[in-house]
Amino acid sequence: MRSSLAIDELSAHHALTALPEIWLDLAHGQVSADEAAAAMEGEEPPELVERSKVLFLPPSAADEERRLEALLHTHFPAPARRRAPRWMQAGVVALAAAGLVMVLMPRDPPPFDGGYSLALSPGYLEERDEPVATGEVVRYHEQQRIELLLRPRDRVEATVGAVAFAVGEGGAAEVLRIGPEINAHGVVVIAGTPAALGLSAGRWRLVVVIGPPEHLPRVYEGVQDDAEAPYDVRTAEVEIVTTPDPPSP
Repeated sequence: MRSSLAIDELSAHHALTALPEIWLDLAHGQVSADEAAAAMEGEEPPELVERSKVLFLPPSAADEERRLEALLHTHFPAPARRRAPRWMQAGVVALAAAGLVMVLMPRDPPPFDGGYSLALSPGYLEERDEPVATGEVVRYHEQQRIELLLRPRDRVEATVGAVAFAVGEGGAAEVLRIGPEINAHGVVVIAGTPAALGLSAGRWRLVVVIGPPEHLPRVYEGVQDDAEAPYDVRTAEVEIVTTPDPPSP
């Protein structure tokens, strides 16, 4: 478009001995296009003035940048970019998707090993001097205090919590009514009479879970008892026996 206008302009000024100075001033940016047009009003036909305004208007910064890019492209063409093979593109997409999945998916909590040991308070001795424990089951009278003491292998620096469950002979489980007490060294104590703990007559499996509070299970069915568990699990078997009635006088 600019070339066509230039030809028209040169043709229009062919008969002139010199180009008007005002158009040269416009080309050098010394006057605006409107100022040049006003100066040439009445000196040249209106159509010629409008064309000269376009022809001699200095290029803008954007025009200069496009011109430079065109020159560079003409004399220094950029090498063609090789497209990655389809298998490589698919691999990149798969890696990106895998990374996104790893970010979005919750990570498994780290294993916990406090090296806890569990000790029960002594059971009762019957008149015939029956051992306190029959096999691995410790017997307690209904009114006898039961104490569970859990000590870590070493002093636990991090904050730990604990939850205790009682599993009956039929498999039903419930949380002990008396919650664990934990001191600054990570030692856990659970103590109370069978009734206070919620244990009726019969055999019970006591399950104590110790570890970071945020990883403790809320229900017994969620207890994970293996090396990868984020807590320690310790168990004990007890039997609650009915207190014999005193002999009649």
